[in-house]
Amino acid sequence: MKKFRRVFEGIAKAGQSTDLNDFYTELFITERVSGEVNKEHEVRLIETASRKPAKEETPIKLEDIFKPLPGQDQPSRTIMTTGVAGIGKTILTHKFTLDWAEGKANHDIHFTLPFTFRELNLLKEKEFSLMELLHHFFIQTKGIRRYDRFQVVFILDGLDECRLPLDFQNNPIWTDVTKSTSVDILLTNLIMGDLLPSARIWITTRPAAANQIPAECVGMVTEFITFLEETNADHQDLLYHSRVRWLSLGKVFQRVWELKDEIRSFFNLMGKSEEFPELSDTNWLCDFAFAVDIFSHMNELNVKLQGKDQFAHDMYTNVRAFKSKLVLFSRQMSNKSFAHFPTLAVQKEAARNAKKYCKSLDDLHREFCRRFCDFEKIDKSLQLVSCPLSQDPESAPQELQLELIDLQSDSVSKEKFKSLKLNDFYASLNETAFPNLRRTAQKMLVLFGSTYVCKKNNPDALWEVNNLGAVEKYEILPIS
Repeated sequence: MKKFRRVFEGIAKAGQSTDLNDFYTELFITERVSGEVNKEHEVRLIETASRKPAKEETPIKLEDIFKPLPGQDQPSRTIMTTGVAGIGKTILTHKFTLDWAEGKANHDIHFTLPFTFRELNLLKEKEFSLMELLHHFFIQTKGIRRYDRFQVVFILDGLDECRLPLDFQNNPIWTDVTKSTSVDILLTNLIMGDLLPSARIWITTRPAAANQIPAECVGMVTEFITFLEETNADHQDLLYHSRVRWLSLGKVFQRVWELKDEIRSFFNLMGKSEEFPELSDTNWLCDFAFAVDIFSHMNELNVKLQGKDQFAHDMYTNVRAFKSKLVLFSRQMSNKSFAHFPTLAVQKEAARNAKKYCKSLDDLHREFCRRFCDFEKIDKSLQLVSCPLSQDPESAPQELQLELIDLQSDSVSKEKFKSLKLNDFYASLNETAFPNLRRTAQKMLVLFGSTYVCKKNNPDALWEVNNLGAVEKYEILPIS
């Protein structure tokens, strides 16, 4: 159960997991049998076996999901949970499994067997009996021969990722748990109840894939309905931030700000408004508004730094411009002008907190200066390489002066500079006539390979940025 106890954000990294029991927020599940919108809970159950007259919704706890609903003699054998990606379907099944394993709930269940369709896809071309399939995934079950004597729950997570045919109409009926066949036939018969009919099945999926399972095979559908949908909010979800998605933090801030009223109303409905007093604190909201705006500006810088054709001078030009913007922001804010901070500008506390925000902007400017101080030392070289035709030869290093004059006097080279990419332009220069210019260009152009390219190939290899850039540019401009 170790893999169910720990939860990772974004890409899993050693030592950065969170205990599920600390992370999990209790969900209120309700049986929903009418067309009314539930405005009290995050999760609702829709009885699909029959449609009954509208009635008050009945709360159901997660641990009771396989127990008979009020008015029913028998529990539903097969339950399907639908919901958009990232809303918490898998976490819900993990919490169910963990609580069972720790003896906190469902003591009548003898085995909880969680599968993912992603894992089952890998067995598409192989044959197993149901017993062999269980032994393949759960070594501890090898001594068990009669599962019909036990209460077993199969969890099939991620139907939307299934690459098996799931041919319910044409697959043969299969009832022998010891006889081998395809995984597809095992699954369809398990879901239909022909194979191990005493077992209970829990399937999770995105809504678009739910129709892969015949309606008559599903006794109950649990559907995640976000509070945002129920209140007709402008957005239907909140964004999630992780260290891998560089722009996500700024977008998360913006989305949370736009949904702050709905979030406040939701906590009020859940009776948890006292746990989040910040949402009613005007000073905190003012600080948050400042964060929304400054992260928006930083996101713009991030976007400008991305792309395959970025060179050192491109990067530093954008950074230098952003540093100038920070100076402008601080100067304007000290005069209580918030022209470039639209979210902050409408806050009543903005003027009173302006001094604090000026300090934050000044600190950010100093940090940018510190981080990019090395580029200031080579700024002239960067400008020379990026705009050789407009440079004053007398201000250039002595070994480049004569070559610059020749270059600026050559009409063919001028035309090439206008029509070619910078790296192609320097690669086209005659090596005998312009050896020092080519060598200087090689050194400058390989200093910064876009981190976007590096991130795309290896999300954890920020330290490889220069190496990747060097490899890419040296192939274009071979160093002799």
